[in-house]
Amino acid sequence: MKIIDRRQALGLVGGATLIAGLPMPAIAMNRKIRVGALRFTSHSGSFVAVERNYFKDAGLDVELKFFQAAQPMAVAIASGDIDYAVTAVSGGLISLADKGAIKVIGGALTEEAGIEGQKILASDAAFKAGLVSPSKLDGHTYGMSTAGSSFHYMGSQVAAKEGATIKFKPLQKIGAIIGALKSGQIDAWSIVPHIAKPLAKSGKVHIIGNISDYIPDYQVTTVFTSAKNAAEEKQMTKNFIAGFAKGVADYNAAMVDKTQGD
Repeated sequence: MKIIDRRQALGLVGGATLIAGLPMPAIAMNRKIRVGALRFTSHSGSFVAVERNYFKDAGLDVELKFFQAAQPMAVAIASGDIDYAVTAVSGGLISLADKGAIKVIGGALTEEAGIEGQKILASDAAFKAGLVSPSKLDGHTYGMSTAGSSFHYMGSQVAAKEGATIKFKPLQKIGAIIGALKSGQIDAWSIVPHIAKPLAKSGKVHIIGNISDYIPDYQVTTVFTSAKNAAEEKQMTKNFIAGFAKGVADYNAAMVDKTQGD
């Protein structure tokens, strides 16, 4: 499956592409579905598709259901609480996929060496105490939502490559991690640039590195659904991808390729 455009720092939605040019279904069914999302730019394909009625044109009445972390979204797919989701690969997602409960149907945010992407951050207190680069991570604390999350994976990979021992602190929600980093309750974290840069501008957080330097070509996020939907709701799944891909294409045209102007 082709991953659309990885050239953009904010990340994007690029990959979920079972082709932006996919035709819309001929008959609108107005079928109500729930789509899981985080309030990140990597979910912009869904937001654009809702606002521009691409899902509606594809015969779907989409309700966006927002989550505070990626792992609960995988559980919600498996339980049937939501129908489709776009979020980071997590231990929970892999476990449920291995058990046959969920199916990955596309890719989204991907890291690429040399291209701006997710940032490694240090609290101001840790920075002033010497945490000025990832090579200084040894003995420090690192924020994550839950064990097995993308934050857990990224921190582990960075620490391993730097030969550092770090202590992970699970804080469940993104807001809680941000608060802990700004207040110095944790020393480090990694997050997408649209969150990292404003934090750095506050003066309470510092950017000390890039994830792409440690995990090039890292497939951060995916598009997935339940095994039941993949097997028994193939037309609905095609319709979802059709609407989503058009949202992705619009976002990339405006924010990545700039073919729609600045």
